[in-house]
Amino acid sequence: MLFKPEFVAPILAGRQTQTRRFWPDEHPMVRVGGTYWAQTRLFKPSSRFARIKVVALDWVPLDPVSPEDAWAEGYDSVAACQEVFQRINGRTWWPSNEMVWRVKFVVAGQQEEKP
Repeated sequence: MLFKPEFVAPILAGRQTQTRRFWPDEHPMVRVGGTYWAQTRLFKPSSRFARIKVVALDWVPLDPVSPEDAWAEGYDSVAACQEVFQRINGRTWWPSNEMVWRVKFVVAGQQEEKP
């Protein structure tokens, strides 16, 4: 799964344990129980920083985001979560009627540093 570089530290620290994704055709790109590379660049194995295991997956409305969801996504507030989500997804509004995949995960292992 791709993540922006700003999410590497919170994921590795166990602070971020959830992400929301717009995936095409309403089909998730991961499955519960699956283990995936977390990386910052597509097709660049050197950008891998952890293995994450998907522990829950739901199809949910983007809005409302609860304070608990914002915290699990690594933010101190719902407003901060919305602001970053808009920036990452190239949006200038908060689309309340859209559906997203909410992916909950745990870090299953870190990428070892290469000498």
